[in-house]
Formats: sequence, C-alpha cells, structure tokens
Amino acid sequence: MAGSFIAEQAKAMAELPGVNIAVSLWGQASLEIAPNRASTFLSFLKYWRPSRSFSERAPGFYEAYSPAIYWSHRLPLGGVRCLRSANLDNFNAVRNTLGRVDLIHAHVGYPAGCLAEQISEMTGVPYVVTEHMGPFPFPSLLRRGHLIPELLSAYSNASRVIAVSPAQAAMMRRYGIPNPLVIPNFVDEREFDCALPQSEKFTFLTVCSVVVAKGVGDLLRAIALWRPSAEKVEFRIVGNGPDYHYFRSESERLGISDLIKWHGAVPRDQIVSFFKGCHAFVMPSHYESFGMVYAEAIACGKPVIATKCGGAEFIVNDTNGLLVEVADADSLSRALHKIHNDWEHFPAADIRRDFMKRFSRLAVSRSLRQVYEDVSNADIR
Repeated sequence: MAGSFIAEQAKAMAELPGVNIAVSLWGQASLEIAPNRASTFLSFLKYWRPSRSFSERAPGFYEAYSPAIYWSHRLPLGGVRCLRSANLDNFNAVRNTLGRVDLIHAHVGYPAGCLAEQISEMTGVPYVVTEHMGPFPFPSLLRRGHLIPELLSAYSNASRVIAVSPAQAAMMRRYGIPNPLVIPNFVDEREFDCALPQSEKFTFLTVCSVVVAKGVGDLLRAIALWRPSAEKVEFRIVGNGPDYHYFRSESERLGISDLIKWHGAVPRDQIVSFFKGCHAFVMPSHYESFGMVYAEAIACGKPVIATKCGGAEFIVNDTNGLLVEVADADSLSRALHKIHNDWEHFPAADIRRDFMKRFSRLAVSRSLRQVYEDVSNADIR
C-alpha cells in the first residue's frame, strides 16, 4: 500500500462502526528492484528493517510489517513468490491479534492481487481487488498482447474486481475481465473543505508529477497563447519530476515565467492549503485512471479544467468545470480564459455539494462496506 491516498482511505474506512482495517506492509517500493536496476541491490539494504512488527496506528487501524525484498517477475525467481511469506506472516499476525480476518482487499492487481489470491487459497479467506493502474495495463504485465497468466488468474478468482472509473472498467473488459464494479476513490471531506481564495490575483493551481504525461507542456503552451496580465493572474505548479527543470526553462523560453510560481515537491499535509487558496484547478493530463487531484479540488469547491483522459470524465461535469481534448493547447487556453471570466458561474457550494454526493468518504465508504458485507456473507453461506 505504497500510495498515500490508499493509506488515507484505509484509515478512513477503519473509522466506520464495527470495521477493523489492517494493512500488510513489507517495504513496498523502497525494497523493489527493477529489471534494469538489479545491480543496485546493495543500495536497498539501507531501507531494511529486519524485525517484524504489529501496531495499532489509530482506533481500528493496524499495520503489520514483515520485511521482504521484491524484484520484477522478469528477473529469475522474481515476482510475487518472494513476497508471499512476508504477507502470510502479516496475515497470521492480524488473525492472531484480532481473532479473525473476514476479507482481504488488494489494491492494484500486481503484485497485491496475486498475493491476495495465493493467501486466499491457503487460508480460505475471500478477497477483492481494486485496480488503480493507469494506463491499464502496464506493458510489463502483458505477454503477446494478453495479461500475464498470474494477473488474469488473480482477477478471475477474486470475489469482486473494482475499477475506479468507468473508463478504467472499459479498458479492463478489453483484457478479459468481465464485470468490474465501479467504485471511485474517495477524498476525506473533513480534511478537504471549502475556503475562499487567498490571493487577489486569480490563481490557477496544478498539482502533479512534472512530466510530459501530465500535460505540463500543454499547459505552458496554453498560458503562452492566452498571455494574461501577471498583475491579475498567476499559475502555481506544485510537484517535482524528471522534467521539472526542462519545463521551467520552457516557461522562460515562452516568455511566461512571470506568470508561474514553481513550488516543487510539497509535503502531503501542506497540499490542502494550496487547494483551498486557489481560484481554480487545472491539470491537462494525457491519461488518468481516476484523477485524485480533480476530486480533491472539487472537495474544496474549486472549478476544474481537465482533459478527456479517462478518469476525468467521471469527475468533471457542467457543475464543477470544463473538459478539453488531450494535448490541445488552443482549447485549453480558451478554457483557462473562460474559467477566469466566468468563475462566479461555478459556485463553490454547488461544486462541494456535487462532490459530497459522489466522491466523499461518506458516499464511497457505504459502497465499499456493502461490498465487504456481501462478500463476507456469501463466504459464510
């Protein structure tokens, strides 16, 4: 469970009455060796925590840790086999402490879904898989145009397979996964809430990894086409990435550096203040399976400009923003201008109300809990 938003959602689910959530940890990305980085094995030893642990991090929310080093299935003896023992140890620690485990919920099919399938076979506990992978599937998980057998098996034997958007569900069906249930990611409405913009300048916010795939170059070109006054408009870009310095240089080349504040990487707990302080959010991504930042923006009552990139179409509508085509700087420029001029036509209260109905913790956790109960009850029968 390396994704921060997945951990946040697990903690929020643990707050539901009668629900205990235990997270199985083995080191995740910090102990992962890719095929092209096998020579760096020794550098990963600094992350090693040899002792197992089990702790209650919040009421009803537990973490079980057993160390394991994982390497790609494309390397000899790699794949999920090297993780099974650690996760089985974690499973037993949870069961020994809490008395029983009713359900295993794997986030992402590989490797978590494959591990869930193996542990389910060994323990008899049913499992569900939520797929966040985007674009689906990663090329490394294909063999001759088809999903690798162990991944397809994990989906086929799950009690439920969940996609986080209709677009992702459609893509999964193309690869032989027949009936994904669509349940979106959720944003904790207690943390992300409405607030007035903090600057007299009209402020557009972008939060993303600074790479080509997030449409940062498209955004810069759109700003250059519009060229608003730097005294009246500013763009704040939060995030880092391999193309960070390139795009900073590109903004100077385009003559728009005075319009942009580059904030770099920002701690997760400070991100909320950026959302609350802006007038509107924009991220012209080339692909999103869901798009958490769009949901976080509308949680704060901010209108969104997004691209028709998959997950965004599930989130953005006439109430909360505008959609443009992918990699279309002209349309994006017009959308920026429109949101700036018509900002008052997107009331924060209406945007927040729409968010609460569809992507809040209260709304989505009900759907997840129903899945948990249906699967657990079916297993009892």
